[in-house]
Amino acid sequence: MRRFKLFNAILALLVASSVLTASIASAASGFSGPYEMQNWTASGPGTTSITPTSGAATSAVFHYEFRPASSGTWTFGSVAAADSTVRFNWTYSGYHAFFLARAGLNAFADGPLGRTTVTLRSSQPSSGGFSDSGTACLQVNTGMAFGLVASGSHNDSDRQLIGDITLTNLEVVDGQDCTPPVITPSVEGTPGSNGYYTSDVDVTWTVTDPDSDIASSDGCDATTVTTDTTGTTLTCTATSVGGTSTQSVTIKRDATAPTITVPANITAYATSPNDEVVNFDAPTVADNLSGATASCAPVSGTAFPVGTTTVVCTATDGAENSATGAFTVTVVGADQTLEELYTMVENTSINGTSSTAASVRRTMLMMVVIAESLEDNGQTTLTCLQLTRFDLEVRSQVAKRRIDGADASLLYAKTTQIRAMIGCGDNPSFFQAR
Repeated sequence: MRRFKLFNAILALLVASSVLTASIASAASGFSGPYEMQNWTASGPGTTSITPTSGAATSAVFHYEFRPASSGTWTFGSVAAADSTVRFNWTYSGYHAFFLARAGLNAFADGPLGRTTVTLRSSQPSSGGFSDSGTACLQVNTGMAFGLVASGSHNDSDRQLIGDITLTNLEVVDGQDCTPPVITPSVEGTPGSNGYYTSDVDVTWTVTDPDSDIASSDGCDATTVTTDTTGTTLTCTATSVGGTSTQSVTIKRDATAPTITVPANITAYATSPNDEVVNFDAPTVADNLSGATASCAPVSGTAFPVGTTTVVCTATDGAENSATGAFTVTVVGADQTLEELYTMVENTSINGTSSTAASVRRTMLMMVVIAESLEDNGQTTLTCLQLTRFDLEVRSQVAKRRIDGADASLLYAKTTQIRAMIGCGDNPSFFQAR
């Protein structure tokens, strides 16, 4: 008899334990037990609603709508049945007009020491609409409120604030992982400018969760970006018992130098004793991606000295890749131009007998040689006088029909050029030449 009574007592205890376990389980998953929909409240300006309004549910939508209005705060909550950790997935979407529109969402749990707040979406710009989602955990306290606070504002003529907060997978997770994995990207490459890398870029991910194993991951393998791109986004997603995390990085790669085409070599004759201002066209540059600009040194419009100067031009793209090209600017001075005058005399046709022509040519060549010697020794005034004597000799030979007028004009042009180079000023008079 006693054994029978003992058996009945044990059986009753097992049944009661089973019922209690079932009750706890049902309350810990979804909007059930003490968290059925009739136990949730909504407050705030305008119109608020909770769907469904009663009974158990796997998801719930908390809605607010306020018009005309430019700001507002709404609270949706319930009362904790026991000290526990509550986890849920959330999605927050809506429309807060356009100009200076903002939207924010926090989870809260009241406790003996005050209110604990978890930021789900910081109050941030939301022009034209918004949508965010995630997973949250709250430590709730027996008999005290917990839930969500949404806020919004704008400075738009379209004065309305509309939002929906959807909660799913509400569950009590005491003793379980309540935080999703932490994902940390590592990016290695040669940094350039404007966010570009100028080499291959290696992207690796570190995925950790101290509270539970990583159940799955996607896109978290090491990747090397080997082609130029204005922006390639890589995303790693990982899931543990605590939820799902996603992290993304955007890689900009430009490892290709621009191309540059410089002007052809330039030769210019000096018009003053020491230098000549030379202008040249800008180099032609091209780049496959980030655009390029070019600069040259010395710059166009520089007074280049007599002789040959190398101009170096550099093209630089937006990533700081560069390419160079060079050309020369040669400024011809008096020495070389007097040599050219000597050559011109050698090649000028002189009419008359061969002996007469040879005599005239020797005379003119000697005059050029003397001018060269005077110029080499810095005797500018005497050089100028010698050039005038040369011109007078040419004029004399034209009058004697030994030199054609066209050839004489070429010779005059060359001596005029030399006068400008050495700074003769006005030509000496015939009297001075004599």
